[in-house]
Amino acid sequence: MNVESLIKSRIAGLIVNLMLQESGYTIVPYSSDDILGRLVQARISKESKVSKILLNMPTFIIIGKNKEPILLKVKFKGKNKTGRNIDWGYKQINEYWPNTYMVIVTNKDPYFYLTEKDQIIPLEKSVFSINKKTSDKFARLVEKFLSD
Repeated sequence: MNVESLIKSRIAGLIVNLMLQESGYTIVPYSSDDILGRLVQARISKESKVSKILLNMPTFIIIGKNKEPILLKVKFKGKNKTGRNIDWGYKQINEYWPNTYMVIVTNKDPYFYLTEKDQIIPLEKSVFSINKKTSDKFARLVEKFLSD
């Protein structure tokens, strides 16, 4: 992962974190973006099972009003990108972290998608109760900080 992609991914994760908090969810950070660098420094193969598990771990644990934890991975997809890494990432998450949702942040409308059981749906129409006003507010942040 290059430096620009890392920064954009972290910004996307922060925006989703804040949007979900504003919508009444409790957010518990789960993964560390530093894991890849640490594994490379230790000369651990990215192809080992442990590496694949750690590199694909969810970004957050989301806790709603019903107190059921939901695992969530956040990915950013720029408008000029193929989305190939999104498909690959979703397959990896399903293999190593079953029942994990993935939010895709894009820099075009609609800005937030949720992947679930091979379906990609706008976040507003998903299991998360994000209203249009809140979604639009955070979409402006995506436009400001994640435009190509």
